[in-house]
Amino acid sequence: MTRYWVIRMSIKKDTDAWKIGFDNNFVAIGWAYLGDPVSLNIEDLVENMKTGLEAKPLGNGEYEVDYGEGPKVKKEKSFVNDAHAIRRFIDEVQKGDIMILPRYEEEYSDLWGYCIGRVTSDFSYHPENRQEDQEWYGTRWDVEWLKEVPKTQVSEKLRRSIDIPGTFHEIMRQEDEIETIIKDEKFGIK
Repeated sequence: MTRYWVIRMSIKKDTDAWKIGFDNNFVAIGWAYLGDPVSLNIEDLVENMKTGLEAKPLGNGEYEVDYGEGPKVKKEKSFVNDAHAIRRFIDEVQKGDIMILPRYEEEYSDLWGYCIGRVTSDFSYHPENRQEDQEWYGTRWDVEWLKEVPKTQVSEKLRRSIDIPGTFHEIMRQEDEIETIIKDEKFGIK
């Protein structure tokens, strides 16, 4: 059974990681400092995230972290949610699933629409592609891009489903609309 996923490939708001994934036919999840996430359980992922982000405990389950945009407060629950997203990305996606990648005009400025693709490979980890400013390359799935669709051409319901905050999540109620877009000849690849 085909499943439908949303992936946001960006580390900082000024990166165009979505374009790198689109141009090279893959989707990937960041957190390069985790190392090979395949063998890590939720607790290990959380601890490696805290270490990699140099998280400073503030008390009450809160930590100060810096993603390169200045210090922010991150809650323990947020680390756990991120760890679960990583495990789902590795364990639940399958060949044939559909990935939706938000596409931006320029360097994360304005959302233009969405790239829709089909997963064509098994999950792979490429430590050789880990670079300081391009950490999203390593943990990935290969994708054949099928469509690019402007945000104005999808229903409000689908837009809301896609725009749920977070790096990675599943869409469970708009499968028919997504399949209609995939089959619609008025949409293609730019």
